[in-house]
Amino acid sequence: MTQFFRIPTRLLAFLTASVLLWMLAGNSAADWCKYEKDTNLTLDLSDSDSLEILAAAGDLTVTGVAGSEEAVIYAKACASKESWLAASEVLTSTGEQATIKVKLPDTDSGFSLFGGNYAWLDLQLDVPQHLALEIMDSSGDIYGTRVDGDFVVERDSSGDIRAKNIGGDFRVLKDGSGGIRSTDVRGVTQLPTGK
Repeated sequence: MTQFFRIPTRLLAFLTASVLLWMLAGNSAADWCKYEKDTNLTLDLSDSDSLEILAAAGDLTVTGVAGSEEAVIYAKACASKESWLAASEVLTSTGEQATIKVKLPDTDSGFSLFGGNYAWLDLQLDVPQHLALEIMDSSGDIYGTRVDGDFVVERDSSGDIRAKNIGGDFRVLKDGSGGIRSTDVRGVTQLPTGK
């Protein structure tokens, strides 16, 4: 007489899910950033009162630097296609209201957990501490610290927003999803309704 070993349904489901996640993690880790490039720029802000930052997919970190009159820009672009990597760039303009703008290619279907089409650019900025900042972002986390001017996030589609040691106002006008945290804000804090 043959006896069969019966595996409980929950255990079988757990083991199957674990194996699938392990396989996906191995695959996505290998392809997480198929093509990448680093870009380092400086932008003269000696005549600027404010800085507009137009970020895109990717994380944004802004740090105020006392006594500085320039923005030091560190960018890391990542894309699933070489042509998309070549089209990923940081554009700048000077003036009373200077601008740093991330330009990414249209990736059609966007980011996919399963290794599809993607392009993103992480941006790290060291800026003059006294400047007022206006930020628009599509996705990714935003972190700002040691900014003496106003720190205004006009629009953020997704990702967390963290502000620390802000001398002026901290305002988030429109936020799609993600958490918002602030510490040591000496001006007014304004958050969207429901946050």
